[in-house]
Amino acid sequence: MAPKYHLTSRSFEFPITSVCVGKKTWSSGVSGGYVTVVDDIFDVKTSKHQRETSVVGEAVDGECLTFEIHKVDYSPSSVSALIQKEQQAEMGSSPLVDGSKGDESSEDADKTPELRKNGSIGMFEAYKAYALAPRRYIKLKFKDVVRAEMTGDSMTLTLNQALHCYSKPAGKPCGTKLVAVQDFTDGARVITFRCHRAGEVHSLLRRQSARLDSLCRVKPSSSPLPEVMDVATPNRKRARDNENVDDGLAKLPRKRSLIMAPAMIRQE
Repeated sequence: MAPKYHLTSRSFEFPITSVCVGKKTWSSGVSGGYVTVVDDIFDVKTSKHQRETSVVGEAVDGECLTFEIHKVDYSPSSVSALIQKEQQAEMGSSPLVDGSKGDESSEDADKTPELRKNGSIGMFEAYKAYALAPRRYIKLKFKDVVRAEMTGDSMTLTLNQALHCYSKPAGKPCGTKLVAVQDFTDGARVITFRCHRAGEVHSLLRRQSARLDSLCRVKPSSSPLPEVMDVATPNRKRARDNENVDDGLAKLPRKRSLIMAPAMIRQE
């Protein structure tokens, strides 16, 4: 299925295959074993990889480019921990507020061993895991770009300022205000990202920022071109044969070498 691009008049999102920032690399994909996801309404069971990572780029208002790194762990224990963090946040970071909420927390705690034992989660729990999982963001401003190169499906941007890092803590729902965090890129000022349909994405980015458009240069691919060999065609072969005939040259019959058996030699 072709990747989806979410476009608006002044911003757009696009899926990233991988992003390399300094010595660190994040790639979209899945890993780990399988977790059974149960749909209690339709009584359907499906399998899902335990760990899922997605990287998404977003260009906003022609001012900045943000990379979202979203890692989800669908193991029952991890899902249970995320839901408990959400409940604690809703209760003011206190495990118990009144008797009713305390009973609910104890019921959830009772269900946790069963989920771990069965190795399965419900559709609602899978959705909660996706929404509550932590997210990290790397943000750069187009005005800080001093060099831009495009090679195949990748784009490399060099900055004169450090990147800005943000996060959405675990247990917080989507839409929560991002929190500025310490730079987790080790002060990197070069970022390279790869994506599907790179030509279209690069074109959209250059439309977003006139500065980026002026700096972009296409670097030729390092892969060597295939060598083209001059192979004679049948027409050329016939032409050469005709030239030989005109010059009075005739093809000599192919000589055959005779091998006499030892018996024949003795008879002579």
